[in-house]
Amino acid sequence: MPATAKENEWRLVRSNDVINIWQSKSKADGISTIKAELTTKSTLSGFLLFLQDTANIPNWLDNSDYSEIIAQLTPTKNVFITHFEGVWPVKSRNMVIETEYVQNDDFSIDIFVQDASTKAEQISDSIR
Repeated sequence: MPATAKENEWRLVRSNDVINIWQSKSKADGISTIKAELTTKSTLSGFLLFLQDTANIPNWLDNSDYSEIIAQLTPTKNVFITHFEGVWPVKSRNMVIETEYVQNDDFSIDIFVQDASTKAEQISDSIR
């Protein structure tokens, strides 16, 4: 877990029957760290395959129209880009993130996500 999250208190910002989302804001630099917990009925491999199915991301991620793995660093670590449609007057957006999946001894999964914007060229007519 990033140092910013250890130094600060977690605050529950969203909760329902299947998801809990916490936020911690660093007092030093104001950067927010997000922690989420999802409960779903699936096999472990099915859930991971769902997350890595980048062609399917536009079907469940709002305003996303394109996503692609641009580098597989290890079997559990990927860099991928997602493009988001712009709704006038807002320009299209894109994000490049690095994700890593770690399975714990209790079979739970930790998913670490961080900015990887320097690992891909900027797309023209889109804001990163």
